Amino acid sequence: MTYKLHRLLAGSLTMLAATATLTCAGSTITANEQLRKAAGLLRNNQNQEALQAAANAPADGPRNLLAGEAALRLKRYDEAIRYLADAERSYPLLADIAAAQKADALFGKKQYREAAAAATTAAQRSPTPAVSRRMEKLAADALFEAGDLKAALTAYRQFTTRHSLGRDHVDALFQTALCQEGLNELSAAAQLYRTIYLQHPASTPASKVMERLKTLEKKGQKDAGSFTAEEQFRRGQLLLANNQPNAAAWVFAGIPRTNLSEELLAQIELKSGQAAIKQRRYSLAEPFLKRAAAARTATTRDEARLTLARVEERQGGSEKALARLLTLASEKGALADDALLEAALINKHNGRHSDASQILQRLIKDFPSSGLIPRAGWELAWGQYLAGNLPAAAESFRLLFKDTLYRERALYWYARSQDRQNRPADAERAYKQLLGEYPYGFYAAWHRLRTNKPTGWMALPEGIPEPALPEGSQRIQALAALGMLEEARTELAAFKAKGPDKETAPGMARLQYLAGDLHGSIVTFHQNRPAVIDRSTLPFWALGFPRPYAELFSRNSTANGLPDSLVLSLAKAESSFRADVKSHAGAIGLMQLMPATARMTAGYKGKNYNPLWLIEPEYNIRLGTKHLRELLNQYHQDQIYTLAAYNAGAGAVNRWRKSFGDLPRDEFVENIPYQETRDYVKKIVAYMAVYRSLYRIQ
Repeated sequence: MTYKLHRLLAGSLTMLAATATLTCAGSTITANEQLRKAAGLLRNNQNQEALQAAANAPADGPRNLLAGEAALRLKRYDEAIRYLADAERSYPLLADIAAAQKADALFGKKQYREAAAAATTAAQRSPTPAVSRRMEKLAADALFEAGDLKAALTAYRQFTTRHSLGRDHVDALFQTALCQEGLNELSAAAQLYRTIYLQHPASTPASKVMERLKTLEKKGQKDAGSFTAEEQFRRGQLLLANNQPNAAAWVFAGIPRTNLSEELLAQIELKSGQAAIKQRRYSLAEPFLKRAAAARTATTRDEARLTLARVEERQGGSEKALARLLTLASEKGALADDALLEAALINKHNGRHSDASQILQRLIKDFPSSGLIPRAGWELAWGQYLAGNLPAAAESFRLLFKDTLYRERALYWYARSQDRQNRPADAERAYKQLLGEYPYGFYAAWHRLRTNKPTGWMALPEGIPEPALPEGSQRIQALAALGMLEEARTELAAFKAKGPDKETAPGMARLQYLAGDLHGSIVTFHQNRPAVIDRSTLPFWALGFPRPYAELFSRNSTANGLPDSLVLSLAKAESSFRADVKSHAGAIGLMQLMPATARMTAGYKGKNYNPLWLIEPEYNIRLGTKHLRELLNQYHQDQIYTLAAYNAGAGAVNRWRKSFGDLPRDEFVENIPYQETRDYVKKIVAYMAVYRSLYRIQ
């Protein structure tokens, strides 16, 4: 497969599919314009058009597989079965994929007996564990739908024995219980339903379990739906651990507070408070935590006190929180070092750097084996720097040189400390070390911006050869070229489990890119990032810093007066260029817009705003760049404030500006209280330097 690299990275994924050249098992796909057109349409989920284009292509194995996939998506099962059966015979490379899709089509057509047999055969034929696993489950589901509960029960039991983890495992457990219920094995069914309810509370089947248990109670299974306080508490803990704080809070609230041990009651209060914190309901969390803080057991009591102090500080009660933390630290319990660090940070955020330094020095002295010592060392050095005690700060930064986590920032701030003391030779030595060891990080990028130093990196030339694709990846290449990206990524997951090394990583990243896994491609790059940018490594750098949707980004950046490097870097940091990604907070799409922000930016006044519009790249980029321009205007073209506001919100940035907005921008970034936002801003500044160099853009 050959392309010109600049086209691969500047074009959209659709164009990549349309221009793919691939020969597999004797079948040349790219000689056929209709099939290439069909592949591009299928990749874009234009399934009707893809089927029509494929129907006009000469009949061969790849054509049959593509047409069968398009027909299956359209639920035209008879056509799908016909095409896929032909592909199974005529396309040896992907015959097992065709067999699996045929089983799906038979199931969709409700020919359950035939679907079960086809799925069993496909499971045996596939070399890909994920495909075999899916077919095993489909065979069991088909037997269940056919009404053969005994055979389905056997199949589900075999499946859950072989596959002990995953959503399909829990679904198979639920189906097993349904089979047992249908076969009048009521006690066994009740036990399995209870297992799902208690051990897998965040799963989809768990929401159906109570209805089944109540039905079994009516059939004589006494107390099938009753649970002890301890069982409900453990269930709530699992929901909290699975990032479902609202559901966890309801579980904790539903536990009767009578006849409980004092310790269990205190733990319920503690976890209720933590669930409220995860929902950002801090005032609700406070009374729970106060009650838990009275626990007799030190472990529960101290955790509640530490958490309560954080809540008090968050709500503006920093002095109350500080007193609580210092009391906790004075008892020298298991969380004393945590309490000291939190107390120091409160003083730091309130500008009391001398007090913060004293507390940090106490932490270092009293708890020399604490895992918090490196963090304390950093905070001590940073506080000394902000307080203007530059000789002490420089020495503290120097002591951090041996710590790999802090070395990069320590080198930079050591150099800045020497700069401010008029010691240019010492500063220059540290800057030289920084640029040599961490040339692609935030601190090196910022130093170059401050001093107008060029990077000296090569730009991406025309026609540079791409990395060789990994050996044995023909199936993935073929599926990607046909536009069957979901299937390609399934194969890719099994293929990359072998793990690339430094030598094969560029080819793996290219394969991931072709399969539509831009996030995976970028991750592979950063895990194996070359030490230098030169002609031999440029193709890999371009995969790590790609330009998908290039025309959309460029057009909207220009329309809003934004640097291309800023918008590309932001999109890379936000979504790794995944158009359909949704964050836990609810942000959607390439530029990770919150629906409320997008609606306001769009000026949409109707009642039926659809957040799913944000999955569309053109719409997302248009609103994202407009929102970015509005923030830049709000902050008088200051990119640091703008990036921080894009991540944390304007309210937070306005508070920080009020507290320490007079600091130089590098110091402002280092002082951002939210680690996520601090790292976010640093990452984008560093990315911008690479994008500007690779593509010679602004």
